[in-house]
Amino acid sequence: LPSSVTSIGHSAFSSCNKLTQITIPSSVTSIGDYAFSSCNKLTQITIPSSVTSIGDYAFSSCNNLTQITIPSSVTSIGNYAFSSCNNLTQITIPSSVKFIGPNVFSGCTNISEITIDPYSTRIDSSAFNNCNKSKHLIISTKHSLIEENIKSTLFKSIPNIVQITLPSSVTSIGNSAFSSCNNLTQITIPSSVTSIGDSAFSSCNNLTQITLPSSVTSIGNSAFYNCNKLTQITIPSSVTSIGNSAFSSCNKLTQITIPSSVTSIGKSAFYNCNNLTQITIPSSVTSIGNYAFYNCNNLTQITIPRNIYQYNLGITSNASVY
Repeated sequence: LPSSVTSIGHSAFSSCNKLTQITIPSSVTSIGDYAFSSCNKLTQITIPSSVTSIGDYAFSSCNNLTQITIPSSVTSIGNYAFSSCNNLTQITIPSSVKFIGPNVFSGCTNISEITIDPYSTRIDSSAFNNCNKSKHLIISTKHSLIEENIKSTLFKSIPNIVQITLPSSVTSIGNSAFSSCNNLTQITIPSSVTSIGDSAFSSCNNLTQITLPSSVTSIGNSAFYNCNKLTQITIPSSVTSIGNSAFSSCNKLTQITIPSSVTSIGKSAFYNCNNLTQITIPSSVTSIGNYAFYNCNNLTQITIPRNIYQYNLGITSNASVY
């Protein structure tokens, strides 16, 4: 492209199936929606440092794109911008990026490393959905510009991710944020986090233990549902509520201590925790939902406040109730 070009418009080169190479001059400041979508033979592209925005679907379905460098001039990456780039293996998002749209890397099934350095001020839902081979998500702690809320379903269904480090500026983890990250074994939650959303870690099948910081006040519905290798969890004394099905089907969980700060336990909270042997409910708890302990077949001892109506809690007949 000649140096007189300042922008690449919507769908400018969309579905140019034989395009293998393009040189974008440093005069270009924006790449429009669908600009290079479905350019199936494009293997690499250099975005000049003059570009500040990448539009929706700009490089979506560029199936042979293996490498791309996002310059530090870019401040926004649109919805689905790199979605279904099946051969893209790694991506680094610079600190200049303030907005990453929904599903921006969705379906990039061969991405093995995602570096968000130092993370953007806003990353929307499902940005990395189905990045099936991603093993290490690196979120830098070097800078303070970070979206305080890890968005809902943001990292959902990245089944091979094994380690996640969150920076100290995160204050909440959204609904389904890490749901179905099947190989996640380790996550560090900083002491700035105050809430864990619904299904935040549901079906993280290889998560064996997790420490919640003393800043957390609420655990959402199904937050750890079906974490069937979770053997240990520490609930801090800051937590006031445990949501519905929060620990349901955590089959390896044998013991849990509920602090005296908790006032409510949702329905089916410990449903199907087959290896839970004992639990003490503090007197601070004023409500426990139906079937909270249903199918906890190995529960032999449980302490429940006198003001709690025990009917329909699903307590096994083998358990000694105090």
